[in-house]
Parts: sequence; structure tokens; C-alpha cells
Amino acid sequence: MAVKSLTMRSAYLLEPLVWLKRQGFKVPKKLKESLLSNIRKIIEADLSQSWTPRLVANKLAVSVSTMRRRLAENGQGFTKILINTRLEFGLSLL
Repeated sequence: MAVKSLTMRSAYLLEPLVWLKRQGFKVPKKLKESLLSNIRKIIEADLSQSWTPRLVANKLAVSVSTMRRRLAENGQGFTKILINTRLEFGLSLL
């Protein structure tokens, strides 16, 4: 009986999400934001490194093209992230 009520509760909780999906609403994925923060963490670990998209993509275990595509979906680019990360660190030293 407890399993059935848990299943019914789950169904009730999912019902609004299914309705929204049918209406064409899309929930933004957090993966895009975490990709950006993961790239920044890698760069921040060694700011003096000559980072290339290939080096970072290898550390993230994704292809370079996948990384670029996901960044482009967020309106970002690798070079922009690299420069901003280094500049922000430099400004924090002032």
C-alpha cells in the first residue's frame, strides 16, 4: 500500500511538468552553467598555463566541438572565458 501511495504522489508531482512540456515550455538545464564554472575552475587552477580549448576539453572529458557548442548555446566563447578569468584574478590582486 505504501508503494502505491508513493507512486501516486510522484504522478501528481510530475503532472504539472508533463503539462508544461506539452505546452512547449522548456526548463533550462543547469549543465550549461556548470560547464562554464568547470572551465573557470580548470583555468583558475593554473592561470599561467597556456590553456587551449583542446586541453580544457580533455580535462572535462568532452570533445572540443561539444564544448564549443555548449558554450555557444550560452552565448560564451572559450577565449572570452579565459581572458575574463585571468582579468578577474588580476583585478583581485589590486
